[in-house]
Amino acid sequence: MRNVNPLHPLLGKIERAENSEVTGKQWESKRAEWVFRKKGLTSKIKPLKSSSDDGLLSLSMLQEFFPEVYLTSGYLKAKIPIHKDTSAVHPAWFKGFLKLPFIESYKDILTSRSDSVEIVGMVFPRKGFQNGLILHNGHWLNYVPQGSGFHLYRGKNDRVLTVQSFSDFVTCLGN
Repeated sequence: MRNVNPLHPLLGKIERAENSEVTGKQWESKRAEWVFRKKGLTSKIKPLKSSSDDGLLSLSMLQEFFPEVYLTSGYLKAKIPIHKDTSAVHPAWFKGFLKLPFIESYKDILTSRSDSVEIVGMVFPRKGFQNGLILHNGHWLNYVPQGSGFHLYRGKNDRVLTVQSFSDFVTCLGN
């Protein structure tokens, strides 16, 4: 792919889409690399990068080291950043959690992966959270550190979904 100035006024929609996809993969790779470093798996980064087609890490690569958890990125699934989406303002989280823009993507992932792993999580960027937020189905008592904030949704059949800082989730991962 050629280098393109993303601010150029004549940049076409195709170039913007290509640039957006690359940006999403890079965002996910940075989050995955951060987790590897935080969990003391720094020596695994280089071999995994060299074995991937694009030289980037993905959150799903963490499953090899944390088999009970499947993580994916919600970066590309959003049409606009969540902090700019009027349907995702914080009061909407209390009025209609299942109508939030990232829920449909998460449901698809949860349906496809819930038989093979205990916890399915989707990480997505959110202004104000350095490593983004995570939506997951893990029990909040196991994945929310004391003194940290989170949003808990309890649905039908006692299905519980938690939204929290990805950094806080990783702190509890593997403990």
